[in-house]
Amino acid sequence: MDLTSSTDAQLLHRYARNGNEFAFTELVQRHLGLIYRVALRKSGNNRVLAEDPAQQVFILLARKAETLSVHQTIIGWLHQTALPSTAFRAYSPVG
Repeated sequence: MDLTSSTDAQLLHRYARNGNEFAFTELVQRHLGLIYRVALRKSGNNRVLAEDPAQQVFILLARKAETLSVHQTIIGWLHQTALPSTAFRAYSPVG
């Protein structure tokens, strides 16, 4: 099944209802770049420190998949979640 033509909502619905890991992987591949860049900025361009907070956003997405699957796109939610994330603040450079 080609998931690349599916909408975010369809992919999230497949993951939430059926546990379809391929659908969730497609979502992560689709949006990881943006979220990682946000984490990178928040961490002072520290690549190592940016990885964990970016992963946390997708962990939260997995937990909220069922409620978020009603939205056509999740990019707004992902970006909004990434910006004020306490996980990002915890990784901010000292000084």
